[in-house]
Amino acid sequence: MAVDSAETLGKIKDGEGVSVVDFTATWCGPCKAIAPHFERMASEAAFEGVTFAKVDIDEHPDIAADHNIQAVPTFCIFRNKKQVAEIQGADLNQLTADITAALKNPTPPSE
Repeated sequence: MAVDSAETLGKIKDGEGVSVVDFTATWCGPCKAIAPHFERMASEAAFEGVTFAKVDIDEHPDIAADHNIQAVPTFCIFRNKKQVAEIQGADLNQLTADITAALKNPTPPSE
């Protein structure tokens, strides 16, 4: 899902469960390399129920600034309205491990 506004991203982050946001750019080689894997993960049974979203930092520099994005790709993982992990770079193994950990180690829902 492509994020088109800060409001849309807020709804994704503030939802119950796990969400993963890929801060990316069209000119970024590593972003292009990991993009097919990120999209594949969104349809895998192991990640059923996880919301996968992308933010193009050039189209939405305000959103990138609000999240202090310093490099692309950067993946932010949220669980029950709290950020539980951040991965800078196209590290598929770390991304998979952190999503799996977020699914197995839930944080309590926000009040």
